[in-house]
Amino acid sequence: MRLLIGGVIVAAAMWSGYWWYGATHLKATVESWLDSRRNASVTASSSSISVRGFPNRFDMTLEDIEFADESEGWAWSMPWFQAFTLSYNPDHFVFAFPETQGIATASGEIRIDSDELMGSMVLGREGITKPLRTSLTARRMDLDATGRWACALLKPGIAVHLDEENPRVLKVAVEIDALSGVSGRNLTTCIGPSSEPALKGIRMEATVTLSEPAGSSLVAGSFETPVRIDLHRAAAAWGESDLAAAGSLEVDRAGVLSGEINISIRAWTAFLDQLAESGMLHEVAVPLVTRLLRPHAGDSRELEVVLEFSDGQTRLNSVPIAAAPRLWKN
Repeated sequence: MRLLIGGVIVAAAMWSGYWWYGATHLKATVESWLDSRRNASVTASSSSISVRGFPNRFDMTLEDIEFADESEGWAWSMPWFQAFTLSYNPDHFVFAFPETQGIATASGEIRIDSDELMGSMVLGREGITKPLRTSLTARRMDLDATGRWACALLKPGIAVHLDEENPRVLKVAVEIDALSGVSGRNLTTCIGPSSEPALKGIRMEATVTLSEPAGSSLVAGSFETPVRIDLHRAAAAWGESDLAAAGSLEVDRAGVLSGEINISIRAWTAFLDQLAESGMLHEVAVPLVTRLLRPHAGDSRELEVVLEFSDGQTRLNSVPIAAAPRLWKN
């Protein structure tokens, strides 16, 4: 019996030592990374870090978090942020976010209000520098740009998987049950007036190829940029219209897109009416756009067009309509 009791005491002491070492190491690692960001292009700070959860978990809480880039003119702040992991499975993290966050930009403040915003991360052999799977979900998320525009997202979710064979390749999936404007405002940013859902059943699956292997940004504070985007499937419903898109795009060093996206719109004339109602297309332009697109649809209610990006221009079925979009300025 004494041997059994002694064994239990020794095992408890060893486990306590392991937990203390793990908690201390986790806290020191985060403190070291925050310290390394003091004079970096993207800074990060926290007023305090604590680790609890003995004996089976490491529950880390950071207070007053802020990330900022003065050269780009933005800052992201949270009153707190939590990361949880089991002490016997430290490669799987679960994250909890506060109900309210703030993003400051040169154009103004953006307030983020969310319900049950949670994240998850599974690490690979190289630890935090190479997360294999990352996801983010919420019951609801509201974005309010201080009166300029606002959005409501119902059950948004995103998942990113790293290709272990090629760490430059990410597989991305996005799901949003509904997207709309809020507070009765007519918000072209969210493609819809009032609080009625504008877009429903939003789904997107894509493969993104990066300029460098993924993962170094979290440690170095730099960001790998995409050089190719393969859009396998994108779909949404808007009123009686169904939208679908697929294609491949190349991204040059200046962030300019080139490539083609095939777009299919069922009940396309109703889609144009809804664009006008949302304010994204002027009402007087609807008849003109209808006449231009009619030859590509014939008598069918379904319209299929090709959006082409080349030579710095955007073309709709070979007709130039705008400059090619850029993913970033520099």
